[in-house]
Amino acid sequence: MPGSIIMKLIQSLLLSASLLFLIACGGGSSGGNDNSDLEYNPQPLPEPENPQLWDYKNISYGDEERQWLNIHLAESASPTPVYLFAHGNGGTANGMSLGQLNAIVSAGYTTVSWESIATIGADQDTAIAWDDAQLMFDWVRANAATYNLDPDYIVVGGRSRGSIVSWPLFHSGHPAIKGGYFYNALPQGTWVNTDIWSPVDNITNDSPLTYFAFGPDREDDDGHNPIYADPVLEKYEELGIETKITVTEGMWDLFYDANGQWANDAQIMEYFPTFVATLEGKSGLNLEEALALTQQMFVASYGRPATPDEQGDWAKNFQTSNDISQTLDAFGNSPEFQENYDFLSSSEQVNTLYHQIFSRDAEPAELDFYIGILEAEEASLASITKQIADDATGSDLQSLQNKVEVANYFTDTVEENNYDYTAAEFEDTQSIIASVNDHIDSLIEGKASVDNYFYAFSPSPVDAEGYNSLFMGHSFFVPIARQIPFHAEQLGLDRHTQYIEMSGGVTGTPTALWNDEGHRSNIQAVLGTGEVELLGMTFENNPALEGYVRWIDYALSQNPNTKFVIGLPWRDYPGNYFDAESYAGDGTVLEVWKSQLVTLRLLYPDNEIISMPYGFAAFKLRYMFEAGDLPGITDLIGNNPATSLFKDRKGHGHAGGLLLDLAEFIWLISIYSIDLDTYDYDAGHPINLKAVANSILIEYAEYFE
Repeated sequence: MPGSIIMKLIQSLLLSASLLFLIACGGGSSGGNDNSDLEYNPQPLPEPENPQLWDYKNISYGDEERQWLNIHLAESASPTPVYLFAHGNGGTANGMSLGQLNAIVSAGYTTVSWESIATIGADQDTAIAWDDAQLMFDWVRANAATYNLDPDYIVVGGRSRGSIVSWPLFHSGHPAIKGGYFYNALPQGTWVNTDIWSPVDNITNDSPLTYFAFGPDREDDDGHNPIYADPVLEKYEELGIETKITVTEGMWDLFYDANGQWANDAQIMEYFPTFVATLEGKSGLNLEEALALTQQMFVASYGRPATPDEQGDWAKNFQTSNDISQTLDAFGNSPEFQENYDFLSSSEQVNTLYHQIFSRDAEPAELDFYIGILEAEEASLASITKQIADDATGSDLQSLQNKVEVANYFTDTVEENNYDYTAAEFEDTQSIIASVNDHIDSLIEGKASVDNYFYAFSPSPVDAEGYNSLFMGHSFFVPIARQIPFHAEQLGLDRHTQYIEMSGGVTGTPTALWNDEGHRSNIQAVLGTGEVELLGMTFENNPALEGYVRWIDYALSQNPNTKFVIGLPWRDYPGNYFDAESYAGDGTVLEVWKSQLVTLRLLYPDNEIISMPYGFAAFKLRYMFEAGDLPGITDLIGNNPATSLFKDRKGHGHAGGLLLDLAEFIWLISIYSIDLDTYDYDAGHPINLKAVANSILIEYAEYFE
């Protein structure tokens, strides 16, 4: 018997009491009750119905019968990163679903699901599994070339029991281990006798990035309650590495449909793509950096924004590349790149880049330098494109940053609203980017041009005048703001201009935008023109009113006649609420809202502060949905705007869907006092949304005052 096994057997004899509980809490079902984890006689999971789940099955990684694994490949021309998955107690390495495997593949990872002692609980089981984990890890790295795997880019993880048997390996300090993704990690029984062994003993300052996803929340009576992870969190905090761990709780509440059915086959792997995107890629780039590089390359190379698909695909290529220069060469071999540059001389190629990146001609010395590199074939034109951009300083750098910011704004607008953006429109978007330079005014005008680009329709005159507006907020606010120019055109408003500053989630609240130097600078620059007549902000549940007051004070210092509008959005995660009544809540937030408005109006009696609780749109529509009064709407949450209210579990509305269209009507009523009955526009839905909007105005009149 190997010495390592003997030593661990000695330890494990003392571990019996703590590990026996794992028989009862290791596996878990796909649904919220997780009843299989509470069985003291768990049964192995059945073989998958589709044997093609696995590209390779029952491969031995050792001499013992228990030492086998399955492989589900991510297709790639280059070696792929690897996720090592260990199953829950009583399961087998066969037990992953297609949804789970697809979630992993979507991130570009190959899955290795490995077997050892299937149900740990006896004294030596865990020690044996720890040794097996190391043996399996060594086998995967040794055989990586056979299966097109990257031996130096591995994420470790597993479910319940799988977190325990993987834990020492995960914290082994091996440089190939880049992160760990665990579901229902380190359950109750792990902590019975921590004097003998505790997971915190393995944690060091060098522990990799970690993600814990939990089915139950802290109110659930379950052996996988997230409270059992608290010692790990405390250890990370004690070591000053708390930013290395992320915990998500209450997944069971997130993935049920309107009929109470489990609605996500990916289940335990739901957050895997998001997590691995935060890891440093093989190129040394994380996803955010790779996305930024991609947009920079599109602006520099083509003078246009990337489409959402282009940005996502090339970002993944840059992030997972072993050699960025090779990926740049591939970029330069694209049909669009060749079409743009193959017919140009070396001088024309370089000067075109300078115009697209900096809106100027190349200086003679710059021109000679890069022509020399090109003609000597020391670098490809695509690599030179990146080099020119990376070396920018001063006004050149500012020009590039402004162009990329406008390009990102365009790409985000297309993605959020599901707009078509095809090659036929590239010339139009090139003109938008070309108009941006190093001046803040050009940045503002560039974003305004993006907003206006999507809203060129024939108006129907009404007796109203538009505002020079500035809207700032998050993804429950900005998509509606972006539709206002369309309605302004339709309505024939004498004028309507707007600037939008967006930041996601709580970072889009007034206080967060003020505290963020970049966002504050952008917004203050617009307000500093003295021409903003309407400032729109989103609700912030902060009794101190700090964020509102700071922005109102600053706006009034630039234009004392500024009006203000504060929008109250709907609650997120609608699937967490059993019905419309629970989703609408007990009115606490509404009372905070009213109190805030009263206080702000007392503080600023000479300025109009408009109340705009458009969140009532979601509450009203959900009541109607449950009453069967929304023809064609069959799902609370779904991908199709014609059949679902919300497009994702977070609760965002569909572009062109009932929710956003209704919210837009409420905005028009609040901001411009539009009589919807006289508005000659039909949103194209089976129900009369104008009538619904008017009913909301009547039913909840006290909150619109």
